[in-house]
Order: sequence, then structure tokens, then C-alpha cells
Amino acid sequence: MTPAILLGLSGVLVDDAPLHRHAAHQAASEAGLSLTAEDHRTFFAGRTAHEGFRAFLTHRAPNRLGTIGDLLAGKARSYRALAETDLRPYPGAVDLVMALCGTRHRLALVTDSTTPEVAAALRVLRLDDAFDAIVTAEAVPEDRPSSARYLAAARMLDLPPQHCLIIERV
Repeated sequence: MTPAILLGLSGVLVDDAPLHRHAAHQAASEAGLSLTAEDHRTFFAGRTAHEGFRAFLTHRAPNRLGTIGDLLAGKARSYRALAETDLRPYPGAVDLVMALCGTRHRLALVTDSTTPEVAAALRVLRLDDAFDAIVTAEAVPEDRPSSARYLAAARMLDLPPQHCLIIERV
């Protein structure tokens, strides 16, 4: 059985952490909230955007917990706009994915980014059709260090987990 290769997006194919930070700050600002750099480190590091905004609002604006959907939509809009001009792949990352597409290995993208953010990144990188499976934050809403997204990708590829090689940032 040919193994699958499960790749991360942020920190593996692209360095988009600055884009995510900027997009979260912009979404908060548009909602009349002040999200400082320290707030971002405290509430968002290692979390999905949904969990980051939930933690932020719980501590800074509990009366605004009902606005998480609006904040996520605003962040996604901002990220997509930033990706169009500022998203850069790591050197060799796109070439690696394209080379892997030409092998017998099945490919999955596993990320805690949202579906709209992933779509924007893949469009900019011209990797729209490179992956056999994509698992996003909405598909499996768990924070790190959970293996749930990787297990979901293995299921989508109809492979046992031991036949999957994971390439992810630590």
C-alpha cells in the first residue's frame, strides 16, 4: 500500500502567521474591539481562530460572545485580501507539492485554517487541485496538539493512519 503524505499549510507550505495576525486584528477593529499583540499571543497561539476569538471575548468582552461568527467572517475576508498580495510560499514548497502530485502518493492538506482561508491560499499558490483531501478547522474543530484532523484525513483517503506520513511544523 502506497503511503499518503499529509501536509500542513501554515508553517509548512507558507509562512502566513503575520497574515493571520493582521486579519484577526483587522476583524476585531472593524467590530470596535481592541486586539493587542499581547492579546493575540495570549488567546490565539496554538488555537483555531474560533477558539482564539472565544477566549479573547471571554476575557475582554464577554458581552460580545455572540459576535464570533462576524469576527470569523471578517478575519476570513481580510486574510483573503492579504493573501492575494502578501502570501508567499516557503522556497521549494510548491515545487515539492507538484512533484508529489506526479507520484503514487495520495496527498492531504491538514490545517487549522478555515475553508475560505485555505481556498484563498491554494488559489494564490496555484495548488487548487493538488490535494486528494483537505481537512480544515471547520471539519474537525479541535485545537492542537490533537491528532483528530490527521485521523480524519486518513479516513478521507481510506487509509490506515500508519500508512500516512505527516509533514507539519512543531
